[in-house]
Amino acid sequence: MKNKCVMWFLVVCCLLLTAGVSHYSYYSTLAQLEQESHFKLNLYKKVVLSELKRHAYLPLMLSKDDQVLSFLFNSEFRAKGQALNSHLETLSEGTDALNIYLMNLAGTTIATSNWKDETSYLGQNYHYRAYFQDALQGKPGIFFAIGATTGISGLFLSSPVYIKGDIAGVVVVKVSMRPLEKQWAE
Repeated sequence: MKNKCVMWFLVVCCLLLTAGVSHYSYYSTLAQLEQESHFKLNLYKKVVLSELKRHAYLPLMLSKDDQVLSFLFNSEFRAKGQALNSHLETLSEGTDALNIYLMNLAGTTIATSNWKDETSYLGQNYHYRAYFQDALQGKPGIFFAIGATTGISGLFLSSPVYIKGDIAGVVVVKVSMRPLEKQWAE
């Protein structure tokens, strides 16, 4: 009887020890995963912020661009829309932006760097996008989304275009996040 009690006591002790080790191991692993996740998240955040800083100046700069202002202010220049499209295309290529476009106050794209593409933004209306709404309120816009026309995800940066103190349009720069997405997938 005494041996049976000792044996049961040892079995219970072994079970308690196993449960304790399992519990410790589980929470230790969980804490380690949480720490690694925070590290990766901070790294991703820094990479995204770096990409944002690299392109953040473009919408403001373009909102003061002579050709953009002339296009919005002068109806004769507007008739020569291809010149602004070519200008935006050149700027897009030179700055590594995916697309650059100009929208009127209704949210319709009236000039774009991708004017030659099958998925051109020309004539497309994006009045519902947060970056457009922000710019209409006089604020710079930042919005990550999947493109409604192209299906390509990107970071959309916008700025209002002022003429004589009034908002006359919105300029938008779309930055591709594909290189970052590929890095994160690896």
